[in-house]
Amino acid sequence: MTSLHDKAQEFADELTATVHGALGSHVPAFVAEQAPEPSGPVTRVAVHPVGSAEIPLTIDSARALSLIVDFQCRWDHKEAFLAVSKASMGVVPRSGSTPLFRYEFHDAVGDDVPCAHLHVHAHRDEFVFALFRGGHGKPAVRAKAVEGTKKRATPQLSEFHFALGGPRMRPCLEDVLQMLRVECSIDVTRDFTYVIEAGRARWRRRQVSASVRDAPGAAATTLREMGYRVDEPVAGPAPERLTKLTRA
Repeated sequence: MTSLHDKAQEFADELTATVHGALGSHVPAFVAEQAPEPSGPVTRVAVHPVGSAEIPLTIDSARALSLIVDFQCRWDHKEAFLAVSKASMGVVPRSGSTPLFRYEFHDAVGDDVPCAHLHVHAHRDEFVFALFRGGHGKPAVRAKAVEGTKKRATPQLSEFHFALGGPRMRPCLEDVLQMLRVECSIDVTRDFTYVIEAGRARWRRRQVSASVRDAPGAAATTLREMGYRVDEPVAGPAPERLTKLTRA
């Protein structure tokens, strides 16, 4: 039987293939490390770069940023599949220790805070400097700014496009409303929690249905693994919608 550590190492190998393929083989590989347990079987495995090292990010071949990544893994509720119970991905400027921003996921964070969320740490100037390092904006616009024929080519924090899960996993209105309730204490009705949870469940069921149509083969395989009987259509298996599966 495959152990939790083995499954986590498979996940680590996938992450290694991603960073090596995207950034180069010089960046640290990912490893799976068992969390210390007082007694009994292993229930948690950490997946992160070797030695919890930062992943260097360069701009014009010069070190500019660092990516800090950490996952905490465990078995799912049926102890059949690997589940990520906690994840953190932060981007840190080369000259500092505080992230510009970080994505967080914590499966047991509590009902009042979104389990998947984004923290922005940086002041505006730090972000603008990072954008300048990358030559943000069209070259022609920057050239006109230097010439004085265009008033503004300075990048703005508001122009930074944060990735939030693509066409299927994007936040819903209910997520935004709950965020404003928790973080800003907006006034809500007595039925707020019920309405938000019902709406979010409805949204996610629809997204699951849409995701199944995007990857019917994967959906069928998962259902068979859960004990369902799934037969292929007479006309043959439906193709994947790669434009949806690959879109950021």
